[in-house]
Amino acid sequence: MPGPRELEPSASLEEYLGGKVRDARVSHRWTQRELATKVFSSNSVISAIELGDEVPSRDLARKLGQVLDLGDDLVNLVKLLEVQQVKDYAREFLRKQLEATVMHEFSTNVPGLLQTEDYARLSMRAGVVADVEGAVRARMERQARIWGRDDPPRMWAVLDEAALYRQMGAPDVARGQLAHLLAVQEQPHVTVQVLPNSAPGITGYLSLLTMPDGQRLAYSEGYATGQATAEPGELAVRQEVYDRLRSSALPAGASTVLIKEAMERNG
Repeated sequence: MPGPRELEPSASLEEYLGGKVRDARVSHRWTQRELATKVFSSNSVISAIELGDEVPSRDLARKLGQVLDLGDDLVNLVKLLEVQQVKDYAREFLRKQLEATVMHEFSTNVPGLLQTEDYARLSMRAGVVADVEGAVRARMERQARIWGRDDPPRMWAVLDEAALYRQMGAPDVARGQLAHLLAVQEQPHVTVQVLPNSAPGITGYLSLLTMPDGQRLAYSEGYATGQATAEPGELAVRQEVYDRLRSSALPAGASTVLIKEAMERNG
């Protein structure tokens, strides 16, 4: 009889949820059948959940959270999966992002992995997100998983200058976000460069990921569309676009000065 499938929580949100259930069950020293009995389910359902093959209902997630001492963690994860905050075209990119060793990004706003909670919340309210608080929790959780790794990825982020002066509801939110950019700029694995308004740019978001095995993925996104590709020709085009943007951006030191100036303007 084959052993249990090896679970990689970084592969998807479904498998991450399943990993939390499995780890908590094991820590309680319960079998899947014993856990199933406690939540009035079946061991086959528990097995499917732990493998990431099935998403529990909110009611079952609540029961699992209670008996496994996980609080509302599972319910919140289920809510995120239910409202489908992540569009289909972004799913592969977000899975790969959790594993990437190198990230090259350009954004007309602050990239999601560098956003503060308040900035993320106001940014999502400006869009068409059904469950804003759920989406914010997901973004903060993603940041924690990526930057909390023993070997966090190396990121080069090119940020449009206009993003530094965009008021996100209140001056203190903008100041907090700019202060956060200055803080991450000091980390050895993150470099933030500002593309000045005088330089040609593009709209939207562009990300180039490099995996541990050397494979690469490019992802570009506009207001309501996005595309992920690993096709060599498409990768080359996007790499050229990114290289031009980065070559036009200010060096890290000058970018830091500009961020500080923007912060002072926000009082």
